[in-house]
Amino acid sequence: MASVFRGKTLWELSAALLYYFIMTLTQKDLENVLELACLEVPQQEKNLYLDQLQKILDDMERLNQIDLREISPTSYTHEQETFLREDRVVYPSDLNCENNAPEWDSGFFRVPKILEE
Repeated sequence: MASVFRGKTLWELSAALLYYFIMTLTQKDLENVLELACLEVPQQEKNLYLDQLQKILDDMERLNQIDLREISPTSYTHEQETFLREDRVVYPSDLNCENNAPEWDSGFFRVPKILEE
């Protein structure tokens, strides 16, 4: 056990001890979380939820113990190139909208009048 703490800073040690003594969920903690989330859970399922939440906290603590000082931050999990298309100006006349228009008049769609004056 002592080898686990060797080379750790005082902050890391205090955080580990704090987690060990405080980060154990109680039934009261679960009740508070359920109340804050406006959830109702049957009494027979509360122990199941308590165990699952405790496992999540334990996993988070294990992740917190990973030394990431040598790892550079990344935006993605794998290397990726940015695929951008070439910028070019597109004019409405280039889109050939008149081919899809039921009526076309001087570069505009002609639509039936729907409002009376």
